[in-house]
Amino acid sequence: MRFIVEFDKEEEFDKIMDAFSERVASEVKDAIKQALCERKSYYKHVWGEIVFFETYTNAVAVFSEMRIHLYRKNRVSVKDFYEFSGLPANDEDEEYGWTDLEGVRVLEHQPEGYYIDLPKPKLLEPITTAK
Repeated sequence: MRFIVEFDKEEEFDKIMDAFSERVASEVKDAIKQALCERKSYYKHVWGEIVFFETYTNAVAVFSEMRIHLYRKNRVSVKDFYEFSGLPANDEDEEYGWTDLEGVRVLEHQPEGYYIDLPKPKLLEPITTAK
């Protein structure tokens, strides 16, 4: 199912995205964390670990959070991905990530479950703060 919505102002879109993000955070994130606590399954990948999710819905929810974060910050780090997935992350995970999620999709891999087919993360430019 695909929805097409037009907004008169960018602020309206941001408001909707904030509400969606809060809803995902409150309703889905807890379910994701619980599922991951019950069944933590990892697959070694060239760049690290592929996180398997018990349900397609959980994988899509994390991927949605990643896309929202990318829209807002123009980047999503490995640390962000782990945190959205309910997994511990370290400071080094903030240095690598993605600036484009084009072509990324959720795939099934039995018997482990579902995973987000992410490319190898790249070194991200440091975030500079305005003085």
